Amino acid sequence: MTSRAAVLTLYRSLLRAASAVPTDNQRSMALHRIREGFRKGRDATDPEDVRQRILIAHTGLDTLRVQSAHQQKLKDDNIARPEDRFGGAIMAMDNTWTAPESFDDLSSGRSGR
Repeated sequence: MTSRAAVLTLYRSLLRAASAVPTDNQRSMALHRIREGFRKGRDATDPEDVRQRILIAHTGLDTLRVQSAHQQKLKDDNIARPEDRFGGAIMAMDNTWTAPESFDDLSSGRSGR
């Protein structure tokens, strides 16, 4: 049987890991999903169900840590914005799209702006 203290420690670890996510949207989504998942499982009494939920939470914690580290590395290396890598020839955040003047512009990083 898992103790309440161990579950609370896992919950706090998940919240700390989510706080390390470098982008606001993903951080908010991770925090929301963690809180919602624990809220839904708060009244679980079946030992197998509790064990399964804890296993999923541990897996999620590992995944969150790996993804956060990867996203931070992308951010630090300045390659997190696809529009920069592909010369602006994709849908940008402001919902505008600029086609390259030629396919050569894609490989050189220039856009048709």
